[in-house]
Amino acid sequence: MGDLTGEYIWFLVPIFSVDNTQPGNAIAMEATAAEGSGKATYFFKITDPGIYKNCKNREELQTVVDKSLKQLNRDLITVNFRREPIYLTDEQLNSTTYVAYRRAVSKVPALQELRRLLLKSDT
Repeated sequence: MGDLTGEYIWFLVPIFSVDNTQPGNAIAMEATAAEGSGKATYFFKITDPGIYKNCKNREELQTVVDKSLKQLNRDLITVNFRREPIYLTDEQLNSTTYVAYRRAVSKVPALQELRRLLLKSDT
């Protein structure tokens, strides 16, 4: 997937509530690189909706959130924060332009998980 250099900073902010009428089951990620470069915001699911809804109290939900934050951070480090293969649509990923990313997705579990948890604008 090429060489990636430079420093990246990201902040992970969980959005959750035990009250099912409130927004939740999301982690907002704000990311930026070197000074003067662009910034981006991404949203990931904390966990599968069934698991999220079955958390009975704040402590149980907090445990799930903490685990998800750690795993999301590990996965981002594993893929060296290559954002494009995370957010490309399946259609884009299957085009000849992104064959290297398609191969990476098929071989890197962390990348598969990041793609699975990414909240896309149409979901």
